[in-house]
Amino acid sequence: MLARAGMVVFFVGSLSGLAMAQTASPQTVSPEPKPTAPVPAAPAQDDSATNMLPPAVGDHWTYELRDNISGDLKGDVTQTVTDIKGDEISIQSHALGAANSIYLIYDHLWDLKSNPLWKFAPNDGGGVKESMKEGQTWDFKATDLKDARAMWKRNGSTKVIGEESVTTQGGTFSAIKYETTVHIRGAIDPTKKADVVITAWYVPSVDHWVKRTEKLMSDGHVRNNTTVELVDYGRQ
Repeated sequence: MLARAGMVVFFVGSLSGLAMAQTASPQTVSPEPKPTAPVPAAPAQDDSATNMLPPAVGDHWTYELRDNISGDLKGDVTQTVTDIKGDEISIQSHALGAANSIYLIYDHLWDLKSNPLWKFAPNDGGGVKESMKEGQTWDFKATDLKDARAMWKRNGSTKVIGEESVTTQGGTFSAIKYETTVHIRGAIDPTKKADVVITAWYVPSVDHWVKRTEKLMSDGHVRNNTTVELVDYGRQ
């Protein structure tokens, strides 16, 4: 089905899709895990408390995943840097309660290059820029490739909204808010399509998003709407 295909293509590499990706096959999405108890809140802190730049092996970020449609807590996902080679950062992503972890490859601006199912050429366009200013915009295009029979084309644009204070269980941060719109079309069958709107709050010193919402739409209907918020982060 188109909705599920779109979810797998896009969300398998995104923060809100990591838990689903670890329990889903390329064609089906398994029943969602039972809600887990919230992680105890960390003491409030300013984003200057821990500087995560430049990235290093052992850096880790834990996120709480919530379904914005039902309001249900879906669980926690932890991303950990396992290796850095050249312009590539290898990430181990583990959903709380999952039997196995999955591995992702990003560049240093957090554009996704590959995951266990898909390769993105040149990348998925979901990353940031070294310098981000209010009103700044940029466009991107990419090809999502699994095999000769599974190929998608994506194009999108990002706009920086500006600086905004945001509080999560991980602390209180001065973040850069930006919005990304992604259009995904089947390369073989262009009638298959999906659209995604991402709103993210990125903190340079944390070197990651502290909050990110993702809304997936297909056939004019909302198929998925989730938010991830930072619970904890740190260096090894």
